[in-house]
Order: sequence, then C-alpha cells, then structure tokens
Amino acid sequence: MITVIGYILTTLGFGGLAYSLFTVNTNKRYSWTSPFSSFEKTIIAVAIISFIILLVGIIMVIFSFVKKKNEDKLNSLKNLGNNNKCPNCGLNVTAGINECPRCHQKLIILTEVFIMARTIINLPLRNSVDESYNTTVNILQANGFKEVSYNGETVWKKGTGLLTAMQYIKIEFTDTTLVVSGWVQAGVGSVGGNEMALNGIVAAVPKKSVMKVIEQIKASL
Repeated sequence: MITVIGYILTTLGFGGLAYSLFTVNTNKRYSWTSPFSSFEKTIIAVAIISFIILLVGIIMVIFSFVKKKNEDKLNSLKNLGNNNKCPNCGLNVTAGINECPRCHQKLIILTEVFIMARTIINLPLRNSVDESYNTTVNILQANGFKEVSYNGETVWKKGTGLLTAMQYIKIEFTDTTLVVSGWVQAGVGSVGGNEMALNGIVAAVPKKSVMKVIEQIKASL
C-alpha cells in the first residue's frame, strides 16, 4: 500500500511540476517576474506544492523498498520472532533457554539472531518475573510506548517517524534476568529503514530518549 501511494504521489507531483514549467516556458503573456499577477502566483504555488508532493512520493517509495529488503532478510532466518515467545503464557524469552521463567513451560531450544543493530542491556531481577514484567510494562506505557508486532517479534514502539526516528524497546526474560533491547529506526509508520543501536550521534535525541526509559526500568527492578 505504501508503495502504491508513493507511486501515485510521485506521478501527481511530477505532473504538476511539469505543467507548471511548461506554462512558464510557453505562456508569453506574463513576464514571470516580480510583482507577480494572480495567475503567476497560482502557477508558482502549484509548482511548489507539486515539488513537495514529488519529494514525499519518492521518499515513500524508497522506504518501502528498504522495508521489503529488510523483511526478506528476516524471513530468510530460522527460529525468528515468535519462536522466542512462550507458547503457553506469551512471555518473551531470551534465546537458548529451555523453560519459561514465568509458567515453566518446556521450550524448544531457541536460536539467537545477530542481524539486528540494537543496544542490549541485561538487568538482574530482584522480584518475580510477573512483578518485573508488570512494572516494566507500566513504565513503557507511561512513556508513550505501545506494544506492536514488528517483523514477527513482539516489541514496544513509540512515534510514527514523521518528526523524529521511531523508538523501539523489546523485553525478554530468563529466570534471573530481564534483557532489554533498544534501538531507533528512521521511516514513516510501518515503513522503516535499518535499525540503529543507541550509540553514535545520528538520531541522538530519540536514542537518548530510549536510553532514559531503559534507565527508568533499571531503577525500578
């Protein structure tokens, strides 16, 4: 859908821009210099709006192709996403454990995925898994994060990408540890580019925001 909308906007923007340039070059009744007539102002406004629409369309098409490429990489991996979730109680668990720390459901040995660009922090549990889970969820919700499905994984997301990079946090449990993964991603809505870990100066503001939430989680455990 994003790709289709992108192509439509690109076509409309290109058409409007082409019409504006054609009008300027062929209509000799106007000087196209200041002060502008109402007709000239209209054509200039059409050109500016068309350029913006064209730019947005191109960005949407590029992001849709990047997202498709990333999804193909993820789908090519085995034991990804839902395999890291307990089939009995739905708790996210870390790779490599064979029993759910919450309900003690026996699990198939899981495989870790290394293609993500994420900051991963291990936080020791001082309380029960249920209590730690509820506390963590409350903190995430209080900071505007919502639980979403992300390429087969259950993660927490904040932002749409319109003003700043989208923020992500994933929580997983072992018997004694809460594993928190944080990253940001440029894009719009469900269309995103490559994941970015929380170090580096690119997208520094949203990265700092994610780290602040992780620090709140750490302090609460």
